[in-house]
Amino acid sequence: MNTGLNLVLETDCPGSPGYNKSVYYRQVKVGYTTGYELLPTRQNVLIYVNIYAPFVNLSRENTKFWKSTGFRIKGSLMTEIRISTESLRLI
Repeated sequence: MNTGLNLVLETDCPGSPGYNKSVYYRQVKVGYTTGYELLPTRQNVLIYVNIYAPFVNLSRENTKFWKSTGFRIKGSLMTEIRISTESLRLI
């Protein structure tokens, strides 16, 4: 049984929904996805999320969730190369 706050998010652009994907707030893991399903209209997807009990107060009626994807490149060839980026999409 999931403790904390269970939410259902609806989106038309889920990206790669899945089970047990982390949910972050300011780069701190505050929850995870518990599942997803395609609506009968096939226009939107429901994403089920559980927010851990200590972070429940972060979620309000008007809270927006963003899909964050990104990449990091580290390496060196004579000099150090570091690239960090994230792209965001509103769910």
